[in-house]
This record gives sequence, C-alpha cells and structure tokens, in this order.
Amino acid sequence: MAHNAPPSEVLQASEPPTPKETRADPATALAWLKDRFTQIYSAQRLAQGIPLVIPMATYMQIYTVIHGYVTTVRSQSGKGPPVGGGDIYHSLTQDVKACCESGREIILRSTEGSSGEVDTQRLVQVYNRLWTAFLDTTNQADHLFRFVERHYVKREIDENRKDIYLIRQLHRRIWAEEILGVDAASGQPVPEKPLDILFAIRQENGKQSQDEESVANVKTAVSSLSTLGFEFLDDGKLHVQSQPQSP
Repeated sequence: MAHNAPPSEVLQASEPPTPKETRADPATALAWLKDRFTQIYSAQRLAQGIPLVIPMATYMQIYTVIHGYVTTVRSQSGKGPPVGGGDIYHSLTQDVKACCESGREIILRSTEGSSGEVDTQRLVQVYNRLWTAFLDTTNQADHLFRFVERHYVKREIDENRKDIYLIRQLHRRIWAEEILGVDAASGQPVPEKPLDILFAIRQENGKQSQDEESVANVKTAVSSLSTLGFEFLDDGKLHVQSQPQSP
C-alpha cells in the first residue's frame, strides 16, 4: 500500500521592511529575518517529515532583506567582511543548533517505551524522517544564504577564522554534534553529548533483518552517516571518510 505524502507547510511571512527601512533601522530588519529563520528551523515540523514550501515571492523577500542588511551593517573601518553577514551567520547557527537540540529530544521521546527502554527500530525510523526533512531545509538554506556565504563566510575562511563554515557544512557539523554526539572533523565523541542515537543506528545496522522496510530504514540511516562524512568499520567503530558523500 502506498504511503500518503505528508502535507507541506507554506512559509507565511509578515510584511518585510523595505530596503529604505532596512537602511534606516537595521535592527528591525534583523528581527524580521530571525522570525523567518525560526519558522524555517522548526524541529516539530521536521520531525513530522512535513516539507516546507517557501513561495518565490517570500523567498525573494527574505533574500532582499538579507542583502539589504549585509550591505548596510559594516565595520566602522569599512574593511574586512561585512559585519551584517556575521550577525546573520551567527543567528542562523543558533537556530540550526536549537532545531537539532529539539530534534534530538523528539527522537528519543517518541521512541522510549513504557519501561524506559528505547525502541531502536522505531528510533531509526524517526531519525530518518527528521534527517530527510533536515536535508531539504539544508538545500533551501544553501540557496537562501548564498549572499552571506559569498560576501561573509568565504572571506572569513580565507582569513583563517575558526568556527566559520560554508552553509552546507555548517548544517552537517551541527547535526553530527547535536544529534549524533560526535565531532564532525574527528568522529570522536563530543564532551557531555550522549551517543545513544548513534549507538541505536549501529545496533540496527548489525542485525540480520529479513524485513524489507527495516533494511531500507537502516540503509537510509547509514547513508546519512556517509553524507556527514562517516562510516562504520567492521568492528563497529565510526570512521571519518576523507570526503563526505553527496546526499
């Protein structure tokens, strides 16, 4: 029996500030953008696998306000990467992190049985649903924040600034750390971050299941690790690949 696709959610946005209003009051423009970021990174929506539709008109509104803010807010010297790009980048980082933190809680809460034990098979299903929606959001963000990436992120990277990453890489790093509990570069555990979701995926991957749906779910979860740049070795340890796989 075919599964019905989840209904999509259309991003609703209030009237954006005009370019003139953005130049006159950048703080209000940034607040408007932050509201949009919060909508885009809704962990509840992602956990339900509900795709977000950003109408072209709304997309252009967000892009225009980003452009206006970045070009308006600059350092006093006028040199170096635009300060406004940093404001937006760090706001984006906070929202992606908050989304993944909430997503992790949702995954674990929805798969814990009455005895307190986690249903690992169910966990992998919920994990995959959240991951698929997160990938879709990452693709949207990669386009939406292209101006910030070009005029702020890449210049910061060229100047060897630490903790600044390309938009797609930023999403992957935060997912690895907040959802899986491992450092994206080394594959080592992040201090104070539980590894229970990663262990559940590894446990399901080690089973000899005959159920086609279970096998497909495990393959999707393991594929997500490849996209993040990881793979399981024969001994079950997590290995960092030289190059992450494309989703």
